[in-house]
Amino acid sequence: MSDRFLTDEELTEATGSPQKSLQKEVLSTNGIYFIERRDGSIKTTWYHINHPVNRLLPPAVTTPVPGINFNAIE
Repeated sequence: MSDRFLTDEELTEATGSPQKSLQKEVLSTNGIYFIERRDGSIKTTWYHINHPVNRLLPPAVTTPVPGINFNAIE
């Protein structure tokens, strides 16, 4: 089941909206990978719903500067 595409009804249920623009917004906000087809329809799989990208990737942080940060001392 994890590699099966969501039906239109399942996608509406998962995102809470039948509007394609709102579906894209909800999926993007939650880090769920999807594709937008030429006809404007949104497609994603159950695997992507259950394994969102933003939970798999470490948070983006700046590279630490070597040495002591004297500005952090009160």
